[in-house]
Amino acid sequence: MLKAFGRDTRGSVAIIFSVSIVAIICCVGAAVDYARLNTMKTQLNVATDAAALAGARLAMTDMAAAEAAAEASLKSNFRDAITISNVKVSLIKGSPADSFRVDATVAVPMTISKVMGYQNMPVSSFAEVVVGSDVDLQIALALDTTGSMKGARLTALKSASSNMVNLLYDRLQRSNQVKMSVVPFARYVNVGLGNRNQPWMSVPADYSETKEACSTTRTVIRTYNCRPETSTTYNDGVPTTKTSTVCDYEYGPSVKTCGPRTTNYKWNGCAGSRNSPLDTMDSQYTTKIPGILNVSCPGELVPLTASRPAVLSAINKLVASDETYIPSGLIWGWRTLSPGAPFDEPTNPKVTTTRYLILMTDGVNTVSPSYPSHGGKNQAVADKISADLCRNIKTSGVVVFTIAFEVTDLGVKKLLQDCASQASNFFDATDAAQLTASFTTIAEQMVTLRLTK
Repeated sequence: MLKAFGRDTRGSVAIIFSVSIVAIICCVGAAVDYARLNTMKTQLNVATDAAALAGARLAMTDMAAAEAAAEASLKSNFRDAITISNVKVSLIKGSPADSFRVDATVAVPMTISKVMGYQNMPVSSFAEVVVGSDVDLQIALALDTTGSMKGARLTALKSASSNMVNLLYDRLQRSNQVKMSVVPFARYVNVGLGNRNQPWMSVPADYSETKEACSTTRTVIRTYNCRPETSTTYNDGVPTTKTSTVCDYEYGPSVKTCGPRTTNYKWNGCAGSRNSPLDTMDSQYTTKIPGILNVSCPGELVPLTASRPAVLSAINKLVASDETYIPSGLIWGWRTLSPGAPFDEPTNPKVTTTRYLILMTDGVNTVSPSYPSHGGKNQAVADKISADLCRNIKTSGVVVFTIAFEVTDLGVKKLLQDCASQASNFFDATDAAQLTASFTTIAEQMVTLRLTK
């Protein structure tokens, strides 16, 4: 019986299984937990990518806000009930651009692996987004400096546009990576006295003209019936009402005086318009741009420059005066971005260059062309020229942003919306804070955001 018992193998499988069941359960449990860890890793990767992109959009202007946005995005996109145990947000200085990095770790609770002493297993992920740009940027600022911009509006414009300039120059650190032009516009644009003899300009010589002229004067004998009267005058479409004293006068006999009278004709740098359709084209400069004598215009435009001080200085010197002719700002902003005449700005063939035009205005076209001058009063004509220019600028490959600043006229808003390259490129700023936010958002859109790691 003993020999038979020793040779009997019945029931051995059950014994072996009972002995190995613990190891089998541990292996299966480990596989389940490993699969869960992989799932958590994938979810966390997606969440950190989204968080890095969300934070990087704000990192240019407000690091604290960027950190908050990144953490909020991370928690929103990582939908598992597991709490993220560690989040680290940082801005990494580099060249040519900085990187915004998000690191995150979660402690994933184990299931069956607990029997082996593993209560939690950490899963980590990180993502980096380029905050700067790896392309060259050429940006034209066409800024409305008409009479309606006097006072608080002009102050707000200087602050908002200067802030944008500093943001871009701070982030785009490669030498000459960002170049900007400043084009103050009103009825005319000032191209600078130094460009008088350029082959694309046609400016008459300054001259003086003396003619015999007579004038008649009469002496006031008596003033009577004085009373207050209220009158309204308009400057760039903005009404000014004032009350003054008006009197009736009794005059003595007329006295005629004759003699030579000299009139001086001088060019102050103001550029008029070529005849249609050349006034909407950046080409064919064998037909020269006319210079207009004896008119005033804003401060001299600054062609594309990599000099931050030159750009900021031009903005700081802005002065508001005269009437609004939006095409002046559009055409000269476009011309500063052109690779050929009038301002021949070479580009680096080894680097991609993106060209932008930012148009900011606070009102309607109050004048229109009376070629070569801008002495007309037909807003419909001026609006049509503006629309044609916008279309041609976009067709040339320039990306257009437009800002309506405290504009109430729906027609102007529609004109600016249509002028922008896309809907998100139009900004309707109703106050100074929104104007600053508009320029800041434009800067953020110009900076390329892309995941690098």
